[in-house]
Amino acid sequence: MTMIRHFWIFILYLLIGFLVACQNDGSGKEANNILLNYSDSVSFEGPKIEFNTISYDFGRVYEGERVGWYFKYKNSGDQNLVLLNVSAGCGCTIPDYSKEPLAPGKEGEIKVVFDSNGRSGHQDKSVSVETNGKPRLIELTITADIIEK
Repeated sequence: MTMIRHFWIFILYLLIGFLVACQNDGSGKEANNILLNYSDSVSFEGPKIEFNTISYDFGRVYEGERVGWYFKYKNSGDQNLVLLNVSAGCGCTIPDYSKEPLAPGKEGEIKVVFDSNGRSGHQDKSVSVETNGKPRLIELTITADIIEK
């Protein structure tokens, strides 16, 4: 009887060894599960645009004068930032910007030129900035008080 008991103990050890071997079949699935669990806990925020200021007041400007301002921004996200579209509300305000992707941590600028020709009094102009990041849409504003010549 002891021989039969030893036989079943031997079979039990073989079965346990087989089950353990099946759990890690050498395909790296355990490692993949660890990587999946790690990537589930890591969050990517994507591109994020931050401006030093979103408004600028030129103050008093003589009619016919062209004035400009640089709106400086930074990509504080963890992926490349792209300005998809930058447009002004009227033809007297002209934005100029880089269409190249901006790496995380880098800085860029949008140049806005206001032409006061044919304008008078207080002027409020806006420039819409559309990005691939957060926030998606930002409105920059410029103001000026036009003095007639």
